[in-house]
Amino acid sequence: MSQENVEIVRRVYGALRRRDWDALAQDADSDFVIHTQQQGSFRGPDAARRFVDARTGSFQRWTLEPRSFSDRDDRVMVSLRSRGRLREGSTEIVLDIAHVWTLRDRALVSLHTFARGADAFEFAGLLRRRRE
Repeated sequence: MSQENVEIVRRVYGALRRRDWDALAQDADSDFVIHTQQQGSFRGPDAARRFVDARTGSFQRWTLEPRSFSDRDDRVMVSLRSRGRLREGSTEIVLDIAHVWTLRDRALVSLHTFARGADAFEFAGLLRRRRE
């Protein structure tokens, strides 16, 4: 089942790249929610679309480049490179970030976004932090 989950998540990034919101909605639960560390949560496919549009609206070009996928049970962790060129000027912003997707019955139920891969690995249960 987890390899199937990885393939579903791979499709999501293809749909995001094409801005194919219908394809994204096909794989998402109707109560899908995005949890961010700094901007709160966004529930439902329409809210998810508004979140992505708000995050990418300042860029003339923006991409998410998946670099690796790891899975455990119902979660898929993705290390990504976010790359965007601002509309004003020629500044390019490049960030290495991580996403953790949770799936239930082959449907996306949530996305947690992380600025640090180690936090995503810990959240997904793929890494245990040392106790200090």
